[in-house]
Amino acid sequence: MTITLRPPTPVTLRRRRPDTVAAAVAAAAVALVFVLFAGGSWLMARPASGAITTNAADGATVALDARGRASLGLSDGVDSLFAPGAADAVVGRLAAAVHSEGGRFTQVRLYPDRAFVTARGADRRVAGYAWVAGSIVPSEPSTSFGGELGEFLAFDTDAVAWDRIADLVAIAPAVAHVHDGVVSHVTVDRTTLDPALPLTIRINVTGPNGNGIVEVSADGEVIAVG
Repeated sequence: MTITLRPPTPVTLRRRRPDTVAAAVAAAAVALVFVLFAGGSWLMARPASGAITTNAADGATVALDARGRASLGLSDGVDSLFAPGAADAVVGRLAAAVHSEGGRFTQVRLYPDRAFVTARGADRRVAGYAWVAGSIVPSEPSTSFGGELGEFLAFDTDAVAWDRIADLVAIAPAVAHVHDGVVSHVTVDRTTLDPALPLTIRINVTGPNGNGIVEVSADGEVIAVG
């Protein structure tokens, strides 16, 4: 999947030295990420038993319910996975499920009330996992993908500053210059916007008069705005 930024003024991305292997597989990575989305798309359309049925993927803000808070050990006042400590908690739950199968994350998507992960297993097959209303729902693994590319896209969860998500979400509408904007979702993966495919956090902002994206490095540094 290719994401095109639409900056109001020219934005210069921080340059990184292209990795030889990464540059060679960058085009293939775009196609692979699309396939990963397609393989796990049923998770967004098919909620777990008793789950919230509102589709957060359409940009609507949906509150985290009591079951979700309890399963993550969050206080009663927490109503979103974008709240302090919530992203860390849900990623930890999903990581436990993925790692128990010998897998590694290739993408994380966080919404206010749910989270989705694609992961590459020890057998090179890709599976999806959804955390909804306190429960983890796995998908059936897809067909095998090439070892070198799949291994390159995989990342360790401790490489991401999950504890910065809450602060970044709070400032994203202002940084993206989206008036009355709200954050619809946050995506963490190896971006296809840079030939070196660095691990990035992309915060998607929606508003009544436009949308925006704030791209952040894995350690929490704002890289680009569009």
